[in-house]
Amino acid sequence: MVDVKQLLMTQIFAVVVALILAYGGAMRGILFTLLFVVYFAGMMVVGLLMARRRGRPVSELADAKVLFKEENAREVMIQDEGLAEEFSAHTKMFLRSFLGFGVAMVVYWIGGMLYQRGYEALSSILGGHLAGFIYWLIVLEIAYVAAYGLGMRMSMSRTAFPVTPAKYMVTEKGIAVTGLGGFAIKFPLEGYEVILEEKRGFVEIKGEKVRLRLYTKNPRKLYDLIMRLDKRARKRAGEEAEEKQ
Repeated sequence: MVDVKQLLMTQIFAVVVALILAYGGAMRGILFTLLFVVYFAGMMVVGLLMARRRGRPVSELADAKVLFKEENAREVMIQDEGLAEEFSAHTKMFLRSFLGFGVAMVVYWIGGMLYQRGYEALSSILGGHLAGFIYWLIVLEIAYVAAYGLGMRMSMSRTAFPVTPAKYMVTEKGIAVTGLGGFAIKFPLEGYEVILEEKRGFVEIKGEKVRLRLYTKNPRKLYDLIMRLDKRARKRAGEEAEEKQ
């Protein structure tokens, strides 16, 4: 599914870089390679910032009663033999993503070599004032599609690597991942799938933007608790909706 905000930021970056390349004069030649790096680095930063928005702030569960608390999930995680295989597969996909970056760089350099021809062709249609800007905008869009289609799409062809917190807790209002980069997922778990992997020692909360894997020595107990609290929250939400009608 396309992230509209990320797509919008991509277009804004493309417009700014195209404007500099079209109207930068002497500065354009000096910054030619740098602008390419800045453009794709900007896209990566935007993607990372979007990915960090995984849930709600932990503070929203501050006043909720804690019903389950895990302080050393790493102890169970290191015994999960399947995790190493998952990590290896995702590492390979990450390395493949550089293929798209390389193809995008080739597209960008070819665009630079063919600039004069493209500019003259577009000038006859749009006039000289807009021709340079439109030309570079087209080149950047092609480069982005190449990077996404050949690299990012390959690396995203499978589900993202799960978040595996060392510490977390389950409260009556939701699940809180504590520590640096912590976040919360509130009940009811709308848009999430709850998966029990008893043999591997975890419960996974799988959604569109996050895979939260909760390792514990007693995954069945954790799973039953989450399902019970989720069911209770769904019932309460249904009752509140009926009262408003």
